[in-house]
Amino acid sequence: MHDGMFQKSLASTRFVAHSLIVVGTVLALGWLSAPRAGVEAQEPASQNPSFRAGASAVVLDVVIRDKRGRPVRDVQPGEVTVLEDGVAREIRSFRLVERTTIPQGPDLPLTPPKAGAENLPDALRYPTLVTLVFDHLTQNSRTLARKAALQLVAREMPTNQWVAVYALEQRLRLAQTFTRDPNALRSAIERATAAGVAEGRDRLAKETRDPEQTRRLAEAAAAVVAAGPVSGNTANIGAAVSEAQVAEVTARMERMVETADIQQRGQSTLFPLMALMKAQGTLAGRKALLFFSEGLPIPPNLEEAYRSAISEANRANVSVYAVDARGLDTGRSLEQSRQMLDRSGRNSQSQQAYGASSRPVTMDDVMNSETAEGALRADTQNALRVLAEETSGTLIANTNDLGPGLVDRVTADLASYYEIGYASPPAAADGHFRSIAVKLARQGLTVHSRSGYFALPDTDTSPMMPYELPMLAALAADPPPHPFDYSVAAFRFDQSPKGVQHTLMIEVPLERVTFQENRRTRTYALRFTAMALIKDHMGRVVQRFSESYPLEGPMDRVPALKRGRIRFKRQFWLPPGRYTLWTIARDQATEQSSVKSLPLDVPELSVGIRISELSVIRSVDQAGEAADLVEDPFRTGAMRVAPNLDLPISKAANTQISAYVTIYPGEGAGVPALTFEFIRDGKVIGRSAAQLPEPDEAGRIKFVASFPTEIFTPGEYGLRAVATKGAASASSQTRFVLIPCRHDGAPCIGRSLRDGGRPSCARLNERWPASARDE
Repeated sequence: MHDGMFQKSLASTRFVAHSLIVVGTVLALGWLSAPRAGVEAQEPASQNPSFRAGASAVVLDVVIRDKRGRPVRDVQPGEVTVLEDGVAREIRSFRLVERTTIPQGPDLPLTPPKAGAENLPDALRYPTLVTLVFDHLTQNSRTLARKAALQLVAREMPTNQWVAVYALEQRLRLAQTFTRDPNALRSAIERATAAGVAEGRDRLAKETRDPEQTRRLAEAAAAVVAAGPVSGNTANIGAAVSEAQVAEVTARMERMVETADIQQRGQSTLFPLMALMKAQGTLAGRKALLFFSEGLPIPPNLEEAYRSAISEANRANVSVYAVDARGLDTGRSLEQSRQMLDRSGRNSQSQQAYGASSRPVTMDDVMNSETAEGALRADTQNALRVLAEETSGTLIANTNDLGPGLVDRVTADLASYYEIGYASPPAAADGHFRSIAVKLARQGLTVHSRSGYFALPDTDTSPMMPYELPMLAALAADPPPHPFDYSVAAFRFDQSPKGVQHTLMIEVPLERVTFQENRRTRTYALRFTAMALIKDHMGRVVQRFSESYPLEGPMDRVPALKRGRIRFKRQFWLPPGRYTLWTIARDQATEQSSVKSLPLDVPELSVGIRISELSVIRSVDQAGEAADLVEDPFRTGAMRVAPNLDLPISKAANTQISAYVTIYPGEGAGVPALTFEFIRDGKVIGRSAAQLPEPDEAGRIKFVASFPTEIFTPGEYGLRAVATKGAASASSQTRFVLIPCRHDGAPCIGRSLRDGGRPSCARLNERWPASARDE
């Protein structure tokens, strides 16, 4: 097409503003997505590990009780045998830790005197942390949980015990940082269990966090590190030491929980719990997490995360005391199972009605058999029981008076326990689970110990999953492996106090992943994992997130699935600077990993006009009824844009091409101007201006532009969006490839032409099979 003809056609191009109610079909290929996510912040190295994999010594806390449930305090080392992976280990240390009461001194300064803590008694050396977490509770459960929690804080608090309160709704929010003030705790419990907690959760942390106090406590922690021998008032020194230690743990918990918020897609309970547990690992001694819940559903794709949560608790010496806040109401579990079966049945009917090839493949299709299986074994109370018992805690359930049993058990377990150190032979951090068992020679006693832990590298980032280890090994290989290809892109959006928001997308064609078929059951299994690491210009990892996809289903769905893609999607924020994004995709069946890297240059923050990354639209889909836990910039109202990462666009199958961009006008009144430029062979071959609407309530303009494919000849094009406001301007550019092929109305799937220069029409047709071209 000559430039003049192109300009004439472009003048009649219809640009569609933000509504997204109707946008023409851009690409008709369905894609898969699975929940979860993970943005994780790098933390300083641990100074005081208490339970570490691969170390020569492991410290284990054990509670021993008699037949009447009373703590036993006279057990001797010779009566105890510790087995790790079934092998008896040498016990190197054995002692009874007693939380004795020490008289309190006068009001203490936040900064302790120049004195050390190594000779203080246990009650002062090891502050006891108790964390209350209220998890997605409905009205009746809130009432029972509130009553039990208030009974706990109504008792006289043991010396050096600190309590914090969290509310877990859509996100985990701090209601009260660690304190010994019963009035503050009662107020926090009331807020965390209030009916409107979901609406007020953004307010909780602001009401309780004192930045000046945090600064002073951090100074106190620094003073403790530099302290000398013990002298002066022991109670005063010990309390100041404890306050500094608690302040340090509190700061770590806040940082880790903030990053865990971003990981919560589909796993809004396990990952926040893991963050809370891991953050407490630097503090020696036994800690308690009181988990008020209505049951813990663990579908197959969360089994590994569930086991990892138990491992993190055990590595940090945190005991979970699970409280089924439903009380005597057990009907809700059966109702949940019924709803899961209904969902599975409706999706099966949909598959039969539409057939295997006439509609896009959805995640419900992939997970349908798992939904039915999960409904049949959805014992959510048992998941709570296992979480508690394997972390040396207990389950309080099936009663409307939850308080007495909970308070008595937690108080007794924290007041007296045995600390056992045993020798463990050095072993590779290979991700395998190492079981622990404690046996007693004396009859009639019950041991409450920990079940074991995953052998993982001793990092101080947010929790590491066992499946991440082989991907990290692939990343360290020289050169990085690349047995199969996949697509990756990072789209930059607006700035915030956390940094500049980005959306990472990884897409792997399912035709390149191994489907393991079971001919007896006529089902398939697919095991796939993805990971991303962001490194700064010094090569340090600043964020890490990953996902595991254990998918199963009927074998007759495999041909349709192979035309789809697995999508891994995460939101993350970065301060200005130069970074490298490393991504790893792994086929678990073949144990093959592919590695790719992508440079990320994050610009300095600006108050002027800004523009997001421009993206060509692949499809526009229903976003679903649930609100995003972390705002997705590709979502607008009830619709969600799926960008095209590298698929060539079939001219025969698509009558138009659409692009998506967000403009941030910046300070000052007025609507910016927006111009699109079309580029070929490095030259601008056409321009067209778009009429922008007024900014939304957040001060941004989400815009979709559509233009007909008939004005283009096949080939590779650049597309640039230029936003101007006064003398200031901002631009963003992308590219797309148009091919003349057709494949049953869907786009042709082939190699990316992004890095191959501008191919001719003949070369384009050579790159795809004849069955995919125009007839």
